Amino acid sequence: MIDSEWKKLASKLYPKDVLTAEFAPGRRLIHFLILLANVPGSLESAAALAKESRINILSGFHHAPSAAKEGLWSFFADFTETELTPSNFAAKLKSLPSVRDVKFKEGSDGLIIDSFHFPPVYGTEPTMIIRRKAFSVFLGRVREILGTGPVAGVILSEMGISAGRSAHEYLKGTMGERAVREQLKELLSLYTAAGWGVATVSELDEESRRAVVRLEENFECQPHKGELSAAYSHFVRGDLAGLFGEVFRTRVRCVETRCVAKGDEFCEFSIKADE
Repeated sequence: MIDSEWKKLASKLYPKDVLTAEFAPGRRLIHFLILLANVPGSLESAAALAKESRINILSGFHHAPSAAKEGLWSFFADFTETELTPSNFAAKLKSLPSVRDVKFKEGSDGLIIDSFHFPPVYGTEPTMIIRRKAFSVFLGRVREILGTGPVAGVILSEMGISAGRSAHEYLKGTMGERAVREQLKELLSLYTAAGWGVATVSELDEESRRAVVRLEENFECQPHKGELSAAYSHFVRGDLAGLFGEVFRTRVRCVETRCVAKGDEFCEFSIKADE
């Protein structure tokens, strides 16, 4: 494969399905949770049983940290085309040497909802999932209540600053302060992983305490694409200010120089020490 094809493949992003619910009227849906030994081949042997039994695995996740002795495989499966019962499939799974435990729950009239996992975990911290539209509506409502003046922008920005500082505290506790500074460009991909937007750091100079961050598909601005005359992303602007202020160890000023809401192709933020 030539370099241009590799770059095209690498640049393609795919939606990340979070295991929450599946609705397929007329289908027999089952949620399975399998506790596995964290060794090569354990997942493969369990999946092979599903294939042999004509069980269609729809969606799920596998989590086995490198230092852990056991891992989880949690998935929704369609049993409509198999004669095997969920109980019999669970018994077959338990007979595998690498399987430690099996749980399952049958859906109702084609609806299955995850009730095995709580809380959702982001990195190592408990988290919660909120739809982008719902959070955008929440921020918009704050603006409606506070009016079109600067107050709403200040409050949303201050909320963002607190969030950015909290994020730095978490990353520092997880990785160490030096690693956060050294991996800062890569860590901005957490915006992408968390669904805030597709983030890239186009400029970063820690010595002069300056940075430029591009955010495509910014959740705060995308619903208002091309509708406004001024930059709109106060919460994200504050979040970046809080994060980079901690990294640069000084108060910073973050300005949204480009904004999807006012017709730009992407949102862009210029960050520099506020001196």
